[in-house]
Amino acid sequence: MRNFLILTWAFAALLSGCKTKERTYAPPPLADDWSATLTQSGGLAGVLRSASVASNGEYQITDESGEVVQSGTLSEAQLSQLTNLISEFNFVAPKSAANCADCFNYKLEIESGGQKMIVQVDDLSLKDSGAEPLILFLREILDSA
Repeated sequence: MRNFLILTWAFAALLSGCKTKERTYAPPPLADDWSATLTQSGGLAGVLRSASVASNGEYQITDESGEVVQSGTLSEAQLSQLTNLISEFNFVAPKSAANCADCFNYKLEIESGGQKMIVQVDDLSLKDSGAEPLILFLREILDSA
């Protein structure tokens, strides 16, 4: 009986230590020269496309072949909104891996001052990731092509 109580206590102690804390990550502080890139892949059609925006507001949209299909410059209001979204962005790591065969997958890269942050989410994990406003903003740029 004593061994059973010791094992039960040890198991309970082990379980209490297994609670996972929410992990958040912030992008590097924005320097004068930064960039943000969103790559969207997957879905039913198996798309692969990217939108890259530089700190001066210039953007390029590329398709699955890597060819630039559209380029342009964000308005001052759009660039200001994007800068704010990046500055306020905190990525919340998903608690578990989702399995979604036909979801879109999003890879977000933010580079500034020689540092780079890369996060990946899909349609299922997007809402709770903290990345949704930023990804939706960049996806609007993608969808404009």
